[in-house]
Amino acid sequence: MTDKITLDFTLAQDEMVEGIAMASNALLLPWQRRVISVALLVMALLAGAGAMGLFIWAYTAATGGMPPFYIGPIVFLLVGGFGLLQYGMQLDWMSTRALACEDPTGTRITVDAAGIHVQTTHEDRRLGWPAVFQLTHGKTAIFMSIGGAAFILPNRAFDDPKAAFAQMQSWHTAAQ
Repeated sequence: MTDKITLDFTLAQDEMVEGIAMASNALLLPWQRRVISVALLVMALLAGAGAMGLFIWAYTAATGGMPPFYIGPIVFLLVGGFGLLQYGMQLDWMSTRALACEDPTGTRITVDAAGIHVQTTHEDRRLGWPAVFQLTHGKTAIFMSIGGAAFILPNRAFDDPKAAFAQMQSWHTAAQ
């Protein structure tokens, strides 16, 4: 265990994408998350039904029968496929815009038992642990959800991300 964790980094797009997804999910109410999950399930079913319809049509045509061609499978495939791609496209668009606003000289974040200290060229901000309402370890980074935003701490900036996350969890829990 350490008394203080200090990180110097600039964010990469994959870290920003995951951070935006984590922050937006943390900000949604449980019923809103369910609505989005149902919508994505419907889009996946539409895309699957469209692909299956086209496969059946192609198989029947290849085996000698020529069924009438229906436009339904193509519409299902296009609508479902676009619906599934749209969420990823939105995250890419948002992350590109957010990275354009990032400080090119990087960010320094110091985390200790008292809280978080963020320093960039244009910002010097201190927050106590009670300001962090969710601490999550994702694939690319550790995320601190704070009042409508997320601090993204890339895994690559840590010597041992799992140990650092455990330490931050203990500080966060102690401050509650």
